[in-house]
Amino acid sequence: MSGARGRKAPAEPEKGSRKEELAALAVSLMQSRGFSAFGLREFAEAAGMRPPSLYNHFASKDALGRSALALYAREHRAGLERLDGLPSGGARVRAYAERCGECLHQDGHFCLFLMLTTSSHDLSSDAVGDVATFVEEQMGWLARAWDLGRADGSIRSDQAGDAMGPVVFGALRGMMAFAILKADPAALFSAQREAFLRALGVS
Repeated sequence: MSGARGRKAPAEPEKGSRKEELAALAVSLMQSRGFSAFGLREFAEAAGMRPPSLYNHFASKDALGRSALALYAREHRAGLERLDGLPSGGARVRAYAERCGECLHQDGHFCLFLMLTTSSHDLSSDAVGDVATFVEEQMGWLARAWDLGRADGSIRSDQAGDAMGPVVFGALRGMMAFAILKADPAALFSAQREAFLRALGVS
């Protein structure tokens, strides 16, 4: 499948494969250090393999990063599908906001999207496109959940989902980035999240 302007989407690592294990390790390292802060040699050592062997799975660091993001996006899509089982749009938006703060409970591991945006100058144009696709998927889901909430009465707002999807997505990520700087990131994010949802009319 190709993305915008002919960009070829990275192949998702096969479930249960060694490549998936390596992509999961890359996610963890990027969440704790960022994309720019580790090299392939260091990564191979963390994976318990010789550096040349890594090229049997990934042609470059960029390919590794794109595979990691593909795995991260796949897991997020599965999470959104579970949230689709909630009975109201307001409950879905609230649960999404709560999920955003989960990584703040993991010591030293932050949202991969935030970590990649801080390293965007080191990413290829294709990798930047992958990040943009991830963002579009998230905002689109939020827009649909928002419109459902307006229809079922669980969100009291005169603003349509197309307008509010980007607002909710951006505000939550901004709150996460600010919370990271504080002594208790999870507690601060939780308090700000609740104030934000109340202000938006999400019940």
